[in-house]
Amino acid sequence: MTNAPSRSLAMPSPSPFIRLTLAALILAAGLGFWVSRQAATNRACHALAGALAERAALEARLAAAQRAIESARGELTEQRSRRDAQMAAASRLRTELAGAAPEGQWEEPPPDWPRWESASPYVWLRKDLLTKLGLARFNNDGGLSEEAAKVLDLNSNQLGPLNASLQEIVAAFGANRLACIEKENGPKDSPNGDRTLTIKVPPLPQDGAGFTEQFETALRNDLGAERAELLIKANLNWIESQFNQGDASTSTCSYSLTLHANGLFTVNSADGRGTSSSSGVSQSSLQRSIPSYLMPSFGDLLQSPTSATSPDPAQ
Repeated sequence: MTNAPSRSLAMPSPSPFIRLTLAALILAAGLGFWVSRQAATNRACHALAGALAERAALEARLAAAQRAIESARGELTEQRSRRDAQMAAASRLRTELAGAAPEGQWEEPPPDWPRWESASPYVWLRKDLLTKLGLARFNNDGGLSEEAAKVLDLNSNQLGPLNASLQEIVAAFGANRLACIEKENGPKDSPNGDRTLTIKVPPLPQDGAGFTEQFETALRNDLGAERAELLIKANLNWIESQFNQGDASTSTCSYSLTLHANGLFTVNSADGRGTSSSSGVSQSSLQRSIPSYLMPSFGDLLQSPTSATSPDPAQ
């Protein structure tokens, strides 16, 4: 049995066209990959350049900020130096002023007050205590006293216009009251030479209320609400009596003035809340017992030669 001869199967070799096509495809793929890598590289280069530029800008800003900080530190050091020099100068000046004017060292309140400082000319108090102090707050003509003005921190430029307004209101009320008074002369032939004149003032509650409101409004306008309310609260009785308010507003007030032969006076007054009298009063002391707006009504007695030469018993 003989074996058949084996045959080898050989693949046909590709044609030149196919080889060229394959080479072109491989070349195109390689070129595309290279282009893609080159584009990525270019983008990375651009991003790196932008980052470097941004970093350079940030470094420039940081350097400028550091320079500004150093400059500010220098200015702060200089300002502190000037402040220390000024404080030292102020301390020396306070020391010198304290030596020239010892009261200057007490112009600032103590750290804990009220406290009595034996060497200090001042006493520091709460504002609400002003309503309980018995200092002279208003004069007989309605003007604010100098003592009260100092306590309320009013200078002369402020006090002058305020007092002009207050005095005008009080004078207008007095003129209104004066137009309604009644006079009663006492006995003409007194055995001891006494002469008596009685003035009766009828009640005018509505007029008094209106003038009271004007008076308080003037205080608020010039002093502000806080100081005005303190002053009004501290002077309720004075304001009521000045404008005939309160318990006496519905009663007729009377003032009897007797001029004695020795030139002294006796004053008897009735204001609806009781009767008070004082004897041995000189003409200069009469306004303590008689409202100033009524004084002209007693002109006949006050212009007497005897009363003009009478001494004040209290002197």
